[in-house]
Amino acid sequence: KVLHSISSWRDISQRKQAEESLRESEEKFRTIFENKGTATGLIGEDGIIQDCNAVFCELSGYAKEEIEGRMKWSDFVVAEDLERLQRYHSERTKKGSSSPAQYECRITTKSNKLLDVFINIAVIEETRIVSLIDITDRKKANQEIQRMQKLEGLGAIAGGIAHDFNNLLTGIFANLEMAQMDLPKNSSSSHYLQEAHHSILSARRLTGQLLTFAKGGAPIFSTVETATLIKETVEFNLHGSNVVPEIELQDDLWSITADEGQIEQVLANLTINSKQAMPGGGALHVEGRNLPISEAYSEADLTSDSVILTIRDEGIGIPPKIIDNIFDPYFSTKETGHGLGLAIVYSIIKQHNGHISVTSEPNRGTTFTIILPAIPDTATEEAQKSGRIRGITAERSSFHILLMDDEEIVRDVGSQLLERLGHTTDTAVHGDEALKKYTEAMKTGNPFDLVIMDLTIRGGKGGKETIGELLKIHPEAKVIVSSGYSSGSIMADFGSYGFSGKLAKPFMISDLRDAIALAMNRK
Repeated sequence: KVLHSISSWRDISQRKQAEESLRESEEKFRTIFENKGTATGLIGEDGIIQDCNAVFCELSGYAKEEIEGRMKWSDFVVAEDLERLQRYHSERTKKGSSSPAQYECRITTKSNKLLDVFINIAVIEETRIVSLIDITDRKKANQEIQRMQKLEGLGAIAGGIAHDFNNLLTGIFANLEMAQMDLPKNSSSSHYLQEAHHSILSARRLTGQLLTFAKGGAPIFSTVETATLIKETVEFNLHGSNVVPEIELQDDLWSITADEGQIEQVLANLTINSKQAMPGGGALHVEGRNLPISEAYSEADLTSDSVILTIRDEGIGIPPKIIDNIFDPYFSTKETGHGLGLAIVYSIIKQHNGHISVTSEPNRGTTFTIILPAIPDTATEEAQKSGRIRGITAERSSFHILLMDDEEIVRDVGSQLLERLGHTTDTAVHGDEALKKYTEAMKTGNPFDLVIMDLTIRGGKGGKETIGELLKIHPEAKVIVSSGYSSGSIMADFGSYGFSGKLAKPFMISDLRDAIALAMNRK
């Protein structure tokens, strides 16, 4: 029997409202957290990730269950960057610290992929809210722009040096060859002249490397049999070393449209680098296969059928912190290196509309991957034509030839070489003089059969400006363009400018003979 009752009432409306507001706030936070669009995680004072959103999982490659309460922030950050980040965090806890709240670092995903990320960190009591934005592609694009700007700057210097140097080499080449011709076969001096000749050939290769940087140092394209070029170049550059070439090429490997000399230079530079990375010996693995445009390839956007080539060594590898810089001009890890080898490789591949990338593991080796536009079904007329260049001879053995060049040494030795080939010659310093002499020769009944024009004339009319006027005088004129430094695409596509042939400086008597034969046979 209840005799008395005591009731107590308390208004909990505000608490209920607060709880409801908190629940709504948590739902709103969770919605924002999960749909923020950036990889976000909550990190405790102990460094363990307490919570993370789906974007964080997608970026890192780990499942939510693998991360939350199990992994630390330091498990993701690259060791070289972690110390800097820890220092920033330690300094931020100090009053008046100027340490940044935003910075870049590198993280490693579950699949060991290296990513550049931009980090924003907010500290609330003992929790850090870390947001990550993947800037890997943007950073690569910026590095590409900076690298190309460096190459352009180097090209402005390289082109001028190569032009002047090639004029001097032309004189040296010609005089050496004529001295060799005049000496008795068993002369004791022949050996020394031959050694000098080999040294000059090395100098010519050096100027060729300089020209790959030069603005307008365009490749002179022809159809190149890829498999033969790869085998011959790699085996030649490993000959006599303790590195064994292991070459695997697809049986029907497509040809490429390329400057054969430049691609040979790429293969030589990479082979020599790999050899130097294996001082104790080893194997150089070279593989080549066809890459149809229909085949997906993640590293490059294919715009045509291509050939993909990989060159893998078993050497010391490249440290991760410098791998992004290896294609930069003047960057070298060798005490005796000049830092141009890989920059040259990069420049050549880009000028061929190709793609090059590198991966490396310390003490396990380095792999270079090259992709170049290809020509399927390679038995083309152009390939056959380029293979017969050395066999072409002109219908006549003697021509009347006008040589135009602003360098006296080139005019002198050029005339002497032409006369040794059985031709009669005259010379001109610039375009105006050449036009005048050509017109006079036509009037006197002793016309020139051929004109050899220097492309660049200091302070005067060069080959590009002169060819149009000459063809107006004589539309059937045969003209060879000659240069130690091509401007634009004239040397690469001489026919489009009205020329009948090309002659790159420095040239030997055999180069001169072949250029004349090709030009005089051109319709």
